[in-house]
Amino acid sequence: MKKYLSFLFLVLILYKNSLHAQLRDSYIQGSVELQTGQALNGYIKDDELAKMNYKISYKENEADKSFTIYDTSQIKSFRLDDGEIYELLRFRGQYMTDDIAVLGKLIIRGKASLYKIIYNSDILYLVKNEEKVYVLQNDKMDKSQMSTELTKYYFKSRLKEAVSHPAISLDKVEKISFNEKKFVEVIKEYNGLSGSENQVTTVKKKPVHFIIASMGGMYMNSNRKEIYFQGIFRTYFPKISRGLSLNTGFNYFNYKNLIKRGRWPFNEVIDKTYSLATIPFQLQQNFLNKKIRPYAFVGANISYLKITDQSDISQIDKGLQNSFGVALLFGGGIEADIYKGIMLKTEYRDENFAHLVLVGIGYNFSMR
Repeated sequence: MKKYLSFLFLVLILYKNSLHAQLRDSYIQGSVELQTGQALNGYIKDDELAKMNYKISYKENEADKSFTIYDTSQIKSFRLDDGEIYELLRFRGQYMTDDIAVLGKLIIRGKASLYKIIYNSDILYLVKNEEKVYVLQNDKMDKSQMSTELTKYYFKSRLKEAVSHPAISLDKVEKISFNEKKFVEVIKEYNGLSGSENQVTTVKKKPVHFIIASMGGMYMNSNRKEIYFQGIFRTYFPKISRGLSLNTGFNYFNYKNLIKRGRWPFNEVIDKTYSLATIPFQLQQNFLNKKIRPYAFVGANISYLKITDQSDISQIDKGLQNSFGVALLFGGGIEADIYKGIMLKTEYRDENFAHLVLVGIGYNFSMR
């Protein structure tokens, strides 16, 4: 065990000065209008919405290594050449005592304009009509309170105020769910009735996929050893998070565990072999989106489990939730990119049984 830990520590030392993200940072050509009236034309980092709502990373040339941070105290608006537009807004939501400045992502422009932001991890929609901003926030339970009561944010009432028009049925708004598509329909209807054009600017960013294969194991001693083979289909949604990914694929584990009970000459030896094949569905959160990536995951699997003793006699019953079924899983580990898609990883996972801490080598077929 010590030699594996020493090896991983060596990897950390060797690569600590050459970190880069698994999702490489990308800069898109665009323009920035500062509050001073100055216009900047260059490249803007295509980051998570929750970050771009409050600040951006800007550089004049795509090849530049350094960049400048501009935030809501400096920016009036900015746009990316792929069609995304962000504009400075100030709003005060339910229960807020002060105004909040944000760079809202424009969805529809018209007499009433619709924007999307992330505030305190919640999705909010802002409707701007005649310089007044109406906040649409979904009701939610207060995580800090041991209560089942909802905190009301009255988004339907705010929407009624924002799109007040004799031809728009209040009953229709009252039945609306907290849904972007529904908000878009109402705003478009209002703008049409008000004689205003609808400029739709929503840009959908495609998810990023990786295919990763790895193999390895752990040799604790002659009594405990495990090998594994793993194939992962990993999907990131960069506009939501550059660290959270959805993972599925196929895993196979073979774990041998020899247990000695009692004292000689009356001791009993039980030699168990666990063979586990799974199709996992798990969410993985990278704590660093760099070349070295500690992570944790949670999810469930569809699994087939076989446990036999030294005489190849099954130790579990056959059937649903015995030899096959669904199991919860969780764990964590570290991935380390080495060279052109080659990676090392160490991982502990608990699912149908608690695995050893496994160490392996893999290859990312989607690395560029």
